[in-house]
Amino acid sequence: MQSKAPVISFLPITMVAILFGLAMDYEVFLVSRIRESYVHTRDPSDSVLSGFAAGVRVVTAAAIMKRQN
Repeated sequence: MQSKAPVISFLPITMVAILFGLAMDYEVFLVSRIRESYVHTRDPSDSVLSGFAAGVRVVTAAAIMKRQN
């Protein structure tokens, strides 16, 4: 027989807040790289591509470090 445990009422709200905060940190990394590239080149399409390519390494490394902790 399985017993059912109630979900603590603040748990879903807290989890959404934590996940949203982490997503915003990673978004700041990506957008700042795109902006840096745009300031240097003034080409929007190339800035998105090169900024994303450079920023994705930082985001991936941060995600791996968070997962290990």
